[in-house]
Amino acid sequence: MGYGEMAMNCPNCGSVVADDAKFCPACGRALGPYYAQTSIEPPQQTISKTVSTAVSVAVVIIVIIVIIAVLAWLFSSTIISERHGSVAITVHNNSWFFSNYYSLYIDGELEYSQTAGAGEMWTSQWEVTWHGGSTHTSTVTVVWGGTQASQSVVVIDGQTVSCHVDIGM
Repeated sequence: MGYGEMAMNCPNCGSVVADDAKFCPACGRALGPYYAQTSIEPPQQTISKTVSTAVSVAVVIIVIIVIIAVLAWLFSSTIISERHGSVAITVHNNSWFFSNYYSLYIDGELEYSQTAGAGEMWTSQWEVTWHGGSTHTSTVTVVWGGTQASQSVVVIDGQTVSCHVDIGM
C-alpha cells in the first residue's frame, strides 16, 4: 500500500487491505459496499446443521413408529386374546309330581334341552369363551313351561364356577 492510501480491515479475516480493493488478498473475500454483507463461499456450517436436523427428525419418527407398533402388538395380544372358563350348572326340578322340560341358555345361546323328572337334579359343565380381561359375567337362563330363571355368574379365566337353578313348583 502506498503513501496516502486509506486502509481498512477485511471483515472476514481481519487482514489490512487497501480502501479501493475489491477482494481481500489474504482470504479472497469480496470487498466494497455491495459485497460487504455477502459472502461468495457457501455456508458449510448451515448445510451440515440442516442435514443433522433432518437425520435427527428421521430417527425420532422411526422410534415413534417402532413404539406404536410394539404397543399395538402388546395391546392386541393381551386384550383381544380368547379366554376360557367353565360354568358347572345344577338344575333341580322342585316339583314332586310333574316332570319339567327345560332349556338351558348361556349368554343367550341355547346349550341344552331335556326333561327333568319329578324331584330330579341334573348337573353339567359348560365352557364359556370370551375376549378381554381375565373375568367375564355370563348370564345363565333356564326356561321351562313358559317360566324362566336367570342368574349372573362371574366366570374366571381357566376356572370353573358353579351355578344352581331351581325349576318347577
